[in-house]
Amino acid sequence: MPQINKKTDKISTAGRQPRVQNKEEPKKNNNFLGFFVEEIQDLYSAENQVLQELPKMMRAAASDELKDALNQHYKKTQDQVERLEQIFFILGVKEKERSCIGLTGIFKEGQEVLTRPQTTAKDVAIIAATQKVEHYEIAAYGTAKLHAKCLELGEIANLLNETLDEKSATDKRFTKMAEGALLTTNRS
Repeated sequence: MPQINKKTDKISTAGRQPRVQNKEEPKKNNNFLGFFVEEIQDLYSAENQVLQELPKMMRAAASDELKDALNQHYKKTQDQVERLEQIFFILGVKEKERSCIGLTGIFKEGQEVLTRPQTTAKDVAIIAATQKVEHYEIAAYGTAKLHAKCLELGEIANLLNETLDEKSATDKRFTKMAEGALLTTNRS
């Protein structure tokens, strides 16, 4: 049964140290939790941007293999958005995007790729643009997972890790495709 230490006014359970060590810590944790929610909102914006951009990339791709990979990536991204919505629910906050400016810049940079003629070189450029997005997201999900662990949000950390694993697998798949396309391009 929790007890209040009369000298410190801290709540303690038998044999355990209280999580709150001083009166400022909850405020810091609340600020950190608020920052964490903003990270999730940023990821939500990023994934929704990906869902908007992938169909354009699919139409611009020349190879059927790349079109298929982008289509599978689209489906995984839908699952990842649902996972983020689960996280919002667990946190008890409304689903809301916080504009992901980093990814907006990456997509803006990649727009010129889509205007090139359909060639293997264009496919390599689309793969490179996709990998830039994945690398950004891998960094963002890795950081968010660490923050979830620091906040002792194990279920959320597991959900973020699941997406992080998918992002890494997607990156590896696109790396292999790029290597194959580059070898083909260099031989022609």
